[in-house]
Amino acid sequence: MKDIDENKCQSAEYMKTIIIDYFINQYGIDKILIGNEVMYGTKRKVVDLLIICNNKTIAIEIKAENDDLRRIVEQIEECKKVFDYMIVCTVPVHIEKIKSLTHEIGLYSICGSEVRITRRALKGNCLDKNELLYTMPIKYLKRYLPISQAIDNPDIIRKNSLRIGKEKLHSLFIQFLRSKLEPKFNLFVNDRGEFTHIDDIPILSSYSDIE
Repeated sequence: MKDIDENKCQSAEYMKTIIIDYFINQYGIDKILIGNEVMYGTKRKVVDLLIICNNKTIAIEIKAENDDLRRIVEQIEECKKVFDYMIVCTVPVHIEKIKSLTHEIGLYSICGSEVRITRRALKGNCLDKNELLYTMPIKYLKRYLPISQAIDNPDIIRKNSLRIGKEKLHSLFIQFLRSKLEPKFNLFVNDRGEFTHIDDIPILSSYSDIE
């Protein structure tokens, strides 16, 4: 069992270590990719943790005991435009308040080193092609989509790319995220040891900006 530092056990970073270990144990370390502080969408929001498993994305927002919940509704709505599933991981004191906000997201509580599932996430149906496109850099879109290399205007490139079907665009999005997250995740796995520690988390910060 993981040793618990009482001075850190309520921090968001400590909660990340618990969640990371939980999903590694659930899916297997060779079946998932995990990224930390991943930027996405037109508003350049940052999701606390991002998991890729079975070609689906799981966005995870961490809400520690002292965190302000006023932005949680906006964070949920923006995540639903880009990611397949969303989970809010928090402490028991916040569960009822967050539970009342929406019925689509997963809701997990962390007690010590234990993860308790209050509600499982439902697969969203709000993916927005424009938000997916803004999460990928222009040079990546030009490389993998049928776009004239002579076009340099980012707005025109993204507008033209909206013609692509949502399923194909989602596959390209997953491919892009894998290319960004996999190298750092492999380093993380090699350094991690039996459990994830707070000092391991920065290794996963492989992609914190949109080019």
